[in-house]
Amino acid sequence: MASRRRIARWCREAESLTLANDPPISAGLKRNFRALPPRAQAALAHEIVETRSRELSLAYRNVVALAVGHKRRRRKPGGFSMSTGVGVTFIVRQKWDRGSVEDERARLPAFLVAYTTHDGERLACAVPTDVEPAERYADFSPAASSAREIIDVGQPSTGAGTAGALTCALERPAHPGQTFGLGCRHVLSLSLEAQSTLSGNLPVRVRHVEGPLVGRTTRVRGSLRTSERGRSLDAQLLHVDDEAALSAVLEGIRFDGPEAFAKHFSDIPERYFVLVPRPAEAHGARTGAVAIPLRKHLVHRNFGLPYGGRIGGMVVHQWVVESLTERTERAELGPFPGDSGSPVVTGRTGGTLLGMHFGGRDSGGKSYMIPAWQLFEPANFHRQREARWRLVP
Repeated sequence: MASRRRIARWCREAESLTLANDPPISAGLKRNFRALPPRAQAALAHEIVETRSRELSLAYRNVVALAVGHKRRRRKPGGFSMSTGVGVTFIVRQKWDRGSVEDERARLPAFLVAYTTHDGERLACAVPTDVEPAERYADFSPAASSAREIIDVGQPSTGAGTAGALTCALERPAHPGQTFGLGCRHVLSLSLEAQSTLSGNLPVRVRHVEGPLVGRTTRVRGSLRTSERGRSLDAQLLHVDDEAALSAVLEGIRFDGPEAFAKHFSDIPERYFVLVPRPAEAHGARTGAVAIPLRKHLVHRNFGLPYGGRIGGMVVHQWVVESLTERTERAELGPFPGDSGSPVVTGRTGGTLLGMHFGGRDSGGKSYMIPAWQLFEPANFHRQREARWRLVP
């Protein structure tokens, strides 16, 4: 039987040979990936994130999560540009300067090789990677506030309340003739407040506590779980009592039809808008919505964000789309706390609904949204088993 010394020496030599067996990624593998249609590129990147996140996090101690998205490049003077191609992004504890990694085993790969089938042919593809530091996620803030009142949600018996926005109006085939509003659960259930409620029936008013009554909250809502075993959906419905008040909240926002919402991650384009409702006098426009340009950055699966407040923990979402605001003359308009529930859309006044803004940074510059295909599936809401909901254009 071999001695421990001989076994240790063999292990060192075998490891050295394994690490040396690292042929460079060929130009052909890179071309194979670039030749795929955008939908196929995104699907392959999503497959890597779905199947290899745990493996790669265990292999590289600096990696805490993986996401699908576009590489961000710095631009002078200031700002950034985004690559048009999609890839896999490593979210790391600490982002090192290029060439500063002394241990070769800690160096993250510039490409991940994966196989796909295209035009009946099995192809090996080199999927590009990027790196994002974790510090950009630790300062997440769910965007509910009393500072910017678009809708006011109050608890009359206690005086507790908060403000936010509404995403859209919708119809439920199980309740013909009745209109419902869609917004964030952490707004409509006062989830961040000490006086949060699970009973529903809270009054939702236009802009302030004495404004017109839009309707009352329902118990149709997603869960806000702080366990990695649970999946959350920060969304809730309200029963609309006054169509005119609802129109005032959604003033200037129009959708292309009852099915005009994103149904797959490939339906989200590279550029779009978040429509943050503002009083008309705030920006000199006739309508109550300001279109803030966004660029798609990352798509996260089973992703945790720190909610704070009464929730006090990491809330795990099944899907989160992370967007960056473009530098424009309207950057000072947000999104900010108080904009939770704002619709994310393809056009400056609506078009196709892509998702619901539910948080960002207190300082602005970033938007997190729940994609629309999650919001219109009743099974994602607490105990709901009914036909898929439809937009009210």
